[in-house]
Parts: sequence; C-alpha cells; structure tokens
Amino acid sequence: MGFKQPDPNYYEDGSHKKVLAGCILFIVVGGVLRVVFARWASERSHRKRDEMHAKIRADMESEREFAANFATKKEFHEALKQRREEERNEYRWTARP
Repeated sequence: MGFKQPDPNYYEDGSHKKVLAGCILFIVVGGVLRVVFARWASERSHRKRDEMHAKIRADMESEREFAANFATKKEFHEALKQRREEERNEYRWTARP
C-alpha cells in the first residue's frame, strides 16, 4: 500500500540527462518552427498587401485616364451617371444564383 519505493540508482543510470536533453530539444525545435512560421506568415501578408496595392493603383490610374477625357466637371459627372446606369442595367439582367 502507498507509493512505490523510489529507484535508488535513478541518478546513476543517466535517465535524468535524457529527459533534460529531450526537453531542450523540444524547446529548440519549437522555437525554430515558430520562427519559420512567423517568417512565412509575414511574407505571405506582405505579398497579399503588395498585390492589393498594385490592384488599387491600377484602378486609380484607369479612373484618372477616364477623368482626363472630360474638359469640365459637369461632363465628368454626367458620364459617371451614365456609366452607373449602365452598370445597374447589366446587374438587373444578369442571372443571380
């Protein structure tokens, strides 16, 4: 009854050194994996941000080119209204799932 008697040769067989080595290995491998994952996630985030930035810049350039076709603000606003109406009509006639 009660607890088993501790092994008197525990410190002599070197098993505590194996446990210590396993713990240190676990910490080192975990740290390396964390750094690798953080770097991968950061690069992925930068890549997505750069793609979004390029798309926004291209859209902005096309809008500037569109706006440069008009001499006055009034012509520009009328063209925008016409464009918006065309887009609304296209949306109304497209099949929706």
